[in-house]
Amino acid sequence: MYKDENVTVKAFNAHYGQLAQSFGYRFETPDRTIVISGDATPKSEVLENCHNCDVLIHEVYTQASFDKISPE
Repeated sequence: MYKDENVTVKAFNAHYGQLAQSFGYRFETPDRTIVISGDATPKSEVLENCHNCDVLIHEVYTQASFDKISPE
């Protein structure tokens, strides 16, 4: 966690597939709460951390997108 007079930033586990570590972030300011997360499984902490947030930025890929990426 990071905190100063303008913002508090909390990292949380986003539980993405087989990745050992995958994080989302909750930014709390005096007038807004913003949550940023990548793709996540349903058991993730994303739902808990975006409770009462003002903005959720959630980046997601589909299987069709992954199929277009080369293994390299």
